[in-house]
Amino acid sequence: MHGRTDQTEPELFAGNTEMARLVRAFDWEATPLGPFADWPLSLKTVAGVVLTSYFPNMIVWGPDLLQIYNDGFSQILGSKHPRALGQPNAKCWPEVWDFNRPIFERVFEGETVHFEDKHFRLNRGQGGHPRMRS
Repeated sequence: MHGRTDQTEPELFAGNTEMARLVRAFDWEATPLGPFADWPLSLKTVAGVVLTSYFPNMIVWGPDLLQIYNDGFSQILGSKHPRALGQPNAKCWPEVWDFNRPIFERVFEGETVHFEDKHFRLNRGQGGHPRMRS
């Protein structure tokens, strides 16, 4: 039903993709985000957009920068998927946290941050071996 704001189930994530299924099944109550029914409409909306996109997308939310991502982004995560879902960004990406932290700080101050041709090492392979990603 369109226009409902009292959603108690993750109706926005009704797709049959792997990540839509994982987001629906995830124990969000065990995280600072709390149960899905208590999520702000803005988080439900942006998560729904991310999950239905074919382009690799991830959002981070809240002070802990908890991650929600789509099927395309799961390929970037490599062996970190699916445990990266609902995980703080710093815990998931410790190898680039020194790079990411100042970016998040700038964004939280209202700045738009953009990079072209930036290369960095991500631990995304089996056994956590770094691989170049651009």
